[in-house]
Amino acid sequence: STAYILKEHGYATHAIHNNTATFYARNTVFKRLGFDTFTSIEYMYPEEYTVTDWSKDGVLVDEIIKALDSTEETDYVYTISVQAHGAYPTERVLEEPAIEILSGIDDESRMYMFEYYVNMIAEMDAFVGELIEKLSVYGEDTVLVIYGDHLPSLELTKDELTNGDLYQTEYVIWNNINLDMKDEDLETFQLSSRVLESLNIDNGYINKFHQIFRGDNAYLSKLHILSYDILYGNMFAYGGINPYIATDMQMGTYEIFIKQVDNATYRDLIENIPNWEEVILDILPIPDEEETDGDTVGEAGNGLDIDDIEGVIDGSDDDNIKSPNPDDAAPGWYIVSGENFTKWSCVYVNGEEYETIYIDSEHLLVNITELATLDLFTVKQKSDATELSSSHEFTYFLVEENTDADGDEISDDDN
Repeated sequence: STAYILKEHGYATHAIHNNTATFYARNTVFKRLGFDTFTSIEYMYPEEYTVTDWSKDGVLVDEIIKALDSTEETDYVYTISVQAHGAYPTERVLEEPAIEILSGIDDESRMYMFEYYVNMIAEMDAFVGELIEKLSVYGEDTVLVIYGDHLPSLELTKDELTNGDLYQTEYVIWNNINLDMKDEDLETFQLSSRVLESLNIDNGYINKFHQIFRGDNAYLSKLHILSYDILYGNMFAYGGINPYIATDMQMGTYEIFIKQVDNATYRDLIENIPNWEEVILDILPIPDEEETDGDTVGEAGNGLDIDDIEGVIDGSDDDNIKSPNPDDAAPGWYIVSGENFTKWSCVYVNGEEYETIYIDSEHLLVNITELATLDLFTVKQKSDATELSSSHEFTYFLVEENTDADGDEISDDDN
């Protein structure tokens, strides 16, 4: 693979895809293709989605730059975008499309499919423009190869295409090193070798074969024999032993780790939980019986209702309860602090998963009713039911007020 070829030249290798890691089993496949890291959408911060729920490609610019920033070595970054992917809506879904189709397609539903597609392509074009701008000032020699791996699923026919070919797409090569490459038609499997040839990189049997034999009359039949030997045969090309061992691939450009676990405050709940009133209602201290007014009983059976906790926001008193200060600890709720969390992060304690509320890349909110010293925290990234990666284990220590970690009383003179 191109990744293994470039690793022999000291490159760090990264794969990036703004879709789920398990799509086409990429979380399994990419390590077998020689990638050091794979950043899927579960490790990103997408803010915009299409109406058909694909992540917009603008998120990829920062992810590509992050991959370049993450190592001291030269980098090979393989990025798969998704924004213009089908299926395409058969009715108008864009309220104010930047591009409208005024004529040329009689079928209204198909016209809307094309209208949606060309608008997504226009936004992808803007993404490519932004990426090239960033690479132009990044300060490293760069070759950018852009291609589509198939035509869109728009029910196209040969007659509708100027080249009459349903299996041909364009590719574009941009570089900042004055690389001189003539225009030529290539098969998909020739593109990477053609680029590597222009950079005088000829290692790897398949790569070298393309560069030497591409003009040979028996090129395809010899390629078939060599490919069969490597993929299904006895690997005579490698002396019978496959030299390409799957990498210990890291999910995400940067590791996720836990720094600290602290009690959450009522303010944390108010700011991050939509139904915070009901949550707080269940954890407030039970008032004296004579102070309750007989209102609806909360789930915790503490004789309070939502009206009783209006003062929580400003700390004022209610007839039935002295509202806690918003900065007081909320019983059973915790803030997990760390780095590189996303909305796909899940908190586990002693191997048990807890419902997790994403606050930001450094904070997660979680409700744990019983927590003890030496309980083990981890944060795992999940794609639906598939666990993609896990942080290191963080050991929790419960330190009581006025006591040290061993439970011994601390005097006022102690630090």
